[in-house]
Amino acid sequence: MKEDILQHIWQYQRFDKQDLRTQEGQPLQIIRIGHWNTESGPDFLQAQIIIGDMAWFGSVEIHIHAKDWKYHKHHLDPAFDNVILHVVWEGKKSIQHQDGTSIPTLVLKDRVQLSVLKQYQKLVGGKHKNQLACAHELVSIPSIHKLSVLEKAALKRIERKSAAVKQCWIESDKNWHQAAFRWICRAYGFKVNAEAFATLGSKLSYHDLQKEKNSFENVTAFLFAFSGLNIDQFCTNKIINNSQHLYQKYSLKSTAMQKHEFRWSRLRPANFPEIRLVQLAALLYQLPDVLGFLLHVQRIEDLLTVFEDANKVIITHRNDFPQFKILGRDSMFNIMINAVVSFRYAFGLHEADDQIKDSAVDLIQQIPAEQNRFTKMFTPYGFPIKTALESQGVLEQYQFACQKKLCLQCPIGVNIMKNHDLVVN
Repeated sequence: MKEDILQHIWQYQRFDKQDLRTQEGQPLQIIRIGHWNTESGPDFLQAQIIIGDMAWFGSVEIHIHAKDWKYHKHHLDPAFDNVILHVVWEGKKSIQHQDGTSIPTLVLKDRVQLSVLKQYQKLVGGKHKNQLACAHELVSIPSIHKLSVLEKAALKRIERKSAAVKQCWIESDKNWHQAAFRWICRAYGFKVNAEAFATLGSKLSYHDLQKEKNSFENVTAFLFAFSGLNIDQFCTNKIINNSQHLYQKYSLKSTAMQKHEFRWSRLRPANFPEIRLVQLAALLYQLPDVLGFLLHVQRIEDLLTVFEDANKVIITHRNDFPQFKILGRDSMFNIMINAVVSFRYAFGLHEADDQIKDSAVDLIQQIPAEQNRFTKMFTPYGFPIKTALESQGVLEQYQFACQKKLCLQCPIGVNIMKNHDLVVN
């Protein structure tokens, strides 16, 4: 048994409350169960109970065994000083606050129906690696509720990425132009080299880059000069010489990156960091301003045009880049999701501009859904995955709930457990 089932039982009061008494034998009334706390500290905050004739306001802590209170060292943590009730599955060990005062205990073992535990085991009992734990129940859940779960998860994902954008802005001395540049660099690293490209963006000055925008060759050489990548097989001598010149011009010996900071393992040649760097250079060369691109291009068609124009720059200079690859359509959508949407939402959040925030959500709803092993896992069970909003919701839901089997933190899992009217027979 895990604590999450006890938290569920407490939150939805799924136990026999007739003649409810503490382990010490005192009558117990539950007025307010409290607010479930998913951060550090007691499990439920701002609860209200009556023990005997005394009303108590405070927190409720939940454990499988009574002895877990000391095992988790709560008796030494001031955050638990306002606990007014210890709810456990079993155990007779009494517990105390730091000052020695006793904390009443409620034991649930003999008050919970076996059917509740069986339903929980059935819910989380899925053992197949590529199958959702609740797969056997999903057919009975209406699509509209599945869609709601994905949309909420997607918004949570956007907000989480927006927090990373804000941190990027702080590290950029609160300069939105530099932050926009760093964020677009990160996106061009894609999943494998995202951190390396983010590091590159942190070392480069967007202001200095703008000085070199008189030619595409200079922009490319500027990026390579800072990257530390070996470009002999990817560029002509002209680019190599420009890169060496810029290396000396900006005195990069102590600030340039090293080749080992990038990754090539298990990457197709089209995803090699050298190829992505040329594609990034093409975008930066033909964009007047990165910040404006991230914030103000509203329609997906216009964003695609920007990427296509960058591809044309590479095609025009094909003789300078023998192994050139243009940016594919799926990669364009990936950058929109991971750079444009998250940056725009973060900027709108920071500026308290709902119009900009809403445009970010509107944009992700225009982008087609991603096709990957995660969306394939959800699709057979009636999840409506048509846009990137839903596919991003799938990623968030799987990574932070399904994979960890946090079924009781999922609205679908909760309703399956409650056998609510949501379930269609």
